[in-house]
Amino acid sequence: WLAGRFDSSAQSISQPSYFSIQLLGCEVVAEELGDRVLYIEQARLAATDEPYRQRLYQVESALDENGEIEVISSVYSLALPSSYVGLCGDASTTTFTPSNYVLREGCAVHLKWVEDHFEGGTKGEGCESTLAGASYATSEVYMDAENIRSWDQGFDASGAQVWGAIDGAYEFVRQE
Repeated sequence: WLAGRFDSSAQSISQPSYFSIQLLGCEVVAEELGDRVLYIEQARLAATDEPYRQRLYQVESALDENGEIEVISSVYSLALPSSYVGLCGDASTTTFTPSNYVLREGCAVHLKWVEDHFEGGTKGEGCESTLAGASYATSEVYMDAENIRSWDQGFDASGAQVWGAIDGAYEFVRQE
């Protein structure tokens, strides 16, 4: 469900405080990370060739502390993100090696299946962020076959929000 092209243009019209953002996801090869690895790229729709976020997501299932199945999306930063801009639109397959990425400790998103969708988020305050004076970041996610809702926020050491949406999640609708 993460593979494809999504955007938040409808939300940006109904809620002008939200930017019109494109989210791209495509499968890539990173043998050391396993079989389910996606390259994710986010950019304003007005500047899709200038993404503000590029990551690898390693997706796997596991048992949580209660013995229930969950999907864990581990997040990796890229060593040279500018060299991958537009990767999802390129027909050739890119292979990532461990020198191309670094695990973002504490930033994994833990998702549970609820009726007809996945929902969940990061756990605790372990996802470090220095953006705009933040100490840590959190992410809450809802995902079904056609939509991804993602609420990413950064907080300073005192717990005050310093970046991210204030009124709720960004709502990305599948475009293809």
